[in-house]
Amino acid sequence: MKEGPVITTSTAPEAPAAAAAAANPSIPPIAGVWSRVGGMPLAPAFALLVVTVGLVMTVGQMGRSKEEPWRSKELAAARVRLEHEPSNEEVKKLIRDQDLTLRRSYFRALERNRLGAWLLLGGGVALVWFSRQWPGLRSPAPVRMPTASPDREPDARRARITVVVAGGVFGATFLVMGLTERTHLPRNLAALSESPAGGGSTHPGASLVPGAPAVAVSAMPSAQQWARNWPGFRGPDGSGVSSSQTVPTSWDVATGQGVVWKTNISLAGYNSPVVWEDRVFLTGGDKKSRLVFCLDASSGAIRWQRPVTPLNAPVPGVEPPEQSGAAASTVATDGHRVFAVFASGELGALDFEGHLVWNKRLDFSENGYGHASSLVVWQDRLLVQADQGRDEDNKSSLMALDVRTGEPVWTTKRPVGGSWATPLVVAAGGKTQVITAGDPLLMAHDVTSGAELWRAKVLGGELAPSPAFGNGLVIASSPGRQFTALKVDGSGDVTESHIAWKLDKEIPDVPSPIVFGGLIYTASTEGMVICRELGTGVKVWEHNFEMEMQASPMIAGERLYLFAQPGDVFVVASGREFRQLAALKMGDEVYASPAVAGDRLFVRTRKLLYCLGASAGPTQVADVR
Repeated sequence: MKEGPVITTSTAPEAPAAAAAAANPSIPPIAGVWSRVGGMPLAPAFALLVVTVGLVMTVGQMGRSKEEPWRSKELAAARVRLEHEPSNEEVKKLIRDQDLTLRRSYFRALERNRLGAWLLLGGGVALVWFSRQWPGLRSPAPVRMPTASPDREPDARRARITVVVAGGVFGATFLVMGLTERTHLPRNLAALSESPAGGGSTHPGASLVPGAPAVAVSAMPSAQQWARNWPGFRGPDGSGVSSSQTVPTSWDVATGQGVVWKTNISLAGYNSPVVWEDRVFLTGGDKKSRLVFCLDASSGAIRWQRPVTPLNAPVPGVEPPEQSGAAASTVATDGHRVFAVFASGELGALDFEGHLVWNKRLDFSENGYGHASSLVVWQDRLLVQADQGRDEDNKSSLMALDVRTGEPVWTTKRPVGGSWATPLVVAAGGKTQVITAGDPLLMAHDVTSGAELWRAKVLGGELAPSPAFGNGLVIASSPGRQFTALKVDGSGDVTESHIAWKLDKEIPDVPSPIVFGGLIYTASTEGMVICRELGTGVKVWEHNFEMEMQASPMIAGERLYLFAQPGDVFVVASGREFRQLAALKMGDEVYASPAVAGDRLFVRTRKLLYCLGASAGPTQVADVR
C-alpha cells in the first residue's frame, strides 16, 4: 500500500511569525512579523514604490535640459551684449538673475536625482527582502508538505510578475540615467577643453571660465602652417627669421604707398604683433585696463577686444612700470587659442572668437621693471618664464601649462633673479631644450619634464635680450658684462667646459641677437649694429646708425630689418659685407619687434598697427579707429 505524504500537526495554534519561522527556519522571525502591515504584504508596496519613483525619474531625466547653466545660449548672448554696453545696469541684473535661476534649477534637478536614487536603492533592497515572505517566492519548507492548493497559484504568479516588473523598472531607470546624464566634470584629460567647469580665478591653479565655449582638441598645426604664420615673439621658432622672400622693402606711410592698412590701438603696449592666418593679435594696457586685441589681417578692422579676466571679476588697478608698461609681453597662439600675460599677473587664454577659455593670476610683484618675458607655445604646452627678485630669494620659476586648461604640466624653481628675456625652445643634444636666461645663469630644461639639463654661470645684471641659437651654439647677452656662445650638448654645470667663446665689450643690451647664415647680428640701444662670425665671435663688420634701437632685428628674404625708436627703418643686406638697401620711416616711435606673414610686414608703432605690403596706392589704406 502506497504511503501518503507526512503531515505534521500541532495541538496549539501558532502565531504568524512562529508559523513562518517553522515553515522556513532560514528567515528570522522578525521578518515574518514585518512582512505584513494591516494584513497587506509589504513586498507589493515596495514594488509599487520602486515602479513609481523609477517612472518619475525616467520621465524627468528625459525631459530635463541637458545643458549646464553656464552653457546657456541666452546667458551667453547677454554677456556679449554687456561687452558692448558695459555700463548697462539692466543687462547686468538680467545676467545675475538668469545665472541664479539657471543654477538653482540645475542643482535642484541634481538633488532630486540624488534623492530618487536613494529611494530606488532602498526600495529595491526592501523589495528583495520582503518578497521572500510572499507566497510563491519564499523558499520551500524543509519538511514534507501537502501539495499546494491550486487556488494559491494566482498569488504566486502575481508575486513573480510584480517582482520582475519592479526589478525591470529599477534597472531601466538607472540605465536611462547612465546613458543620458551629462556631467559638468570632464571624462578625461582630453575632454577638459570640451567641458569647462566651475568658478572664478584661483591661485596657483588655473580656472576654466563658466560659459566658455568648447574648443575642439585637434592636432597641432602642420610644420607648413607653423612656418607661414608668426605665432609668437620673433616668429615660428623664436629666431626672428622669416622664410618669406617677398616682404616689402619700400613704403611711404605719408602717402599710403605700400600701406595695406593701419589701425589705431586704444591701449599702449611694447609687445609685438602675432599673426595666424586671417587674424592679428596684440595687447595693450594701463592702470585700469588690460586687453587682448584681435584684428582682421586683411582689413585691419578690430574683430574684438577682451580682457583675460571674467567680466564679473574685479580687475585690480596696477601702476605700470615706466620702463615696460602693463603690456610688454608678446602673446602666443597654438592656432586655436591666443594666450596673453600682463605685468599685473593676469594670464589667460581666449579662443579665436574672443571667448575666455581659462585664466589665472601669477605673482610678479618682485620684478622691478615689471614682467616683460613673452609667452611661448610648444606643442600642447604654454611656457611661462616668471623670473623675479634676486637669485637667493628662490622666487623665480619656469612653468609649462596645458594649453587647453591652464593647469600646470610641470613647474620648476629657478635659482636666478629677475629677468625680462623670453625662453627659446631648440632641438639639440638629442633633446628638446628650453633655454632661459636669468641672473646669473644660462640654463636648459627638458621641455617634456622640466628637469634641468645644464647650467652655466655666464650672466649677470639686468637681462633683457633673449637667447639665440644656431649650429649647436646658444648666444646669450649679459649687458655690460659678457657676450657668450655656449655649446648645448652638455649636462650639469658646463661653465668651464662648454663655452665656445666670450666677449666683454660691444654687448647688446636690449635688442635680442639674431643668427643667420653662420653669422650673428646684434643691435644696441645706441644704434650700433655689429655682424660677427657665429663660430668664433670675430667681428665681420659694424655700422653705427646713431639712433636708439629697442626693437630686435628681423631677417626676411635674406635682408636684415632694423627698426629705430624714432620710427626710422633700415633694410640691410645680410652677409659679410655691410650694404644698406633702404632707409624708410614709420612716422611714429617704434619699440616693438615686427611680425611677418606671407608677403606682409606688421609693424606696431606707439599708436598704430601697420600692415605693409603690395598696395595699389593711397586709396587702399584703411584707417580703422
